[in-house]
Amino acid sequence: MIGVYRQATLSLCHAVTDKVYSVIHFTQLNQESLKILGKNMNANFIFVHGTGVRQPAYRITLKKIRKHLKKEDKSFPVYECYWGDEFGSKLNEGGKSIPTFDTNRSVGGSLSEEDYKMGLWNLLYQDPFFELEILSLRESENNYPPPNQQLPGQGLDKSIRNFTPSPALLEQLAQAGIKEEIFQQAKKKIIEDDNYRNAINQAQLSTMGDYRWAIAKALVAQSAILVSETYGVQALCLTGDSRDQIVTETVSAIGGSERGVVDWVKNLVQEKLPKLLDSAVVTTTNGILQIPTGWALRKRGSLSQSIAATAGDVIMYQSRGQAIRDFIGKKINGIQGHPVILIAHSLGGIAAVDLLLEPDPPKVDLLVTIGSQAPLLYEWNALTKMEYQTGARLPDNFPKWLNIYDERDFLSYIGSGIFPDQVEDIKVSNGQPFPTSHGAYWNNPKVWSAIFERIPT
Repeated sequence: MIGVYRQATLSLCHAVTDKVYSVIHFTQLNQESLKILGKNMNANFIFVHGTGVRQPAYRITLKKIRKHLKKEDKSFPVYECYWGDEFGSKLNEGGKSIPTFDTNRSVGGSLSEEDYKMGLWNLLYQDPFFELEILSLRESENNYPPPNQQLPGQGLDKSIRNFTPSPALLEQLAQAGIKEEIFQQAKKKIIEDDNYRNAINQAQLSTMGDYRWAIAKALVAQSAILVSETYGVQALCLTGDSRDQIVTETVSAIGGSERGVVDWVKNLVQEKLPKLLDSAVVTTTNGILQIPTGWALRKRGSLSQSIAATAGDVIMYQSRGQAIRDFIGKKINGIQGHPVILIAHSLGGIAAVDLLLEPDPPKVDLLVTIGSQAPLLYEWNALTKMEYQTGARLPDNFPKWLNIYDERDFLSYIGSGIFPDQVEDIKVSNGQPFPTSHGAYWNNPKVWSAIFERIPT
């Protein structure tokens, strides 16, 4: 009887224990679910823009950010942090320091000799074969010679391959910053290119002079590119006069300076240049910032205003950045509740990192830098609030840092190599060339997936 009672008691205890365990397990599961839900419901986002951003560009970007956050959770608040109008750079005197600011020069009509030269050489520094390609557009005669006779251009080809600069030309090259080995490398690149081979095959006796001049210009342009790539653009001391002298000496050395139907070539180039210059943009070629000079001269006022809002913001931040940091800090401190996710783009990322390195920083739970140069500035020892030291670490109170970059965005850098285990780099591809890639993050789903996965609980 006692055994039966004991067995019944044990069974009842097991049943009660199972029920209690189930209730506890159910409660734990719901607590975890509530944590996950609470993570989304309580997250607060604040967006800091980068260099050169003004209204309405900020509002447009903010709208994109809110749209993507709503897809994840409609309760996500996104706080504005627009500093461009109040603290960004501007031409305070309306451009009085800029020559020709009020001049509205048109490129229409025929180009002056100076504009023609400037435009042509700007294009040659980007594509040394530009003029040779123009020459190839001309309707050519039958280039097939009688049996056992060479093409007219083969003699020119031989002259160029055997061409060795004279001591006088070497001296001119040296004064321009072009070493003999650079000049020889340039010649090798020219004669190995398909555009050169096409030019040699097309050249006629009547137009041989035009090809000599075009090849000489290509050789000088290629030399300038190689100097800039090898030693930096500041190593090149090539004035317009010295450039033209080197071209003339080269033409003489490869067979003479006579010209053929140069007017035809010049007229065609002049016809194309206005369209090319009016549609020109600032580009980066061979590591050199290329700004079409004639185009920039005509548009110097608007170009300076654009620079004031881009490069000017960077310079302004480096000299008077505390006002921007104080503004961002005030906005963050005005947010009620946590976690706080600070999204900062470009220069905004630099300001955010500097702010969070201050002695008494605002409370941020996750820093997201996108297309930012903050790691580079630290490596340069140019970060305002943290001097570079080998092996240094971020302060213990620095928030979790997610850094998103695109290899085709040449203004984005990585931080994990600088601060191991303290910065998480995420590489994305925006599918755009530079500079469009720098502002193309906001509609990239991988950007938002990376952020959502790291929202603190």
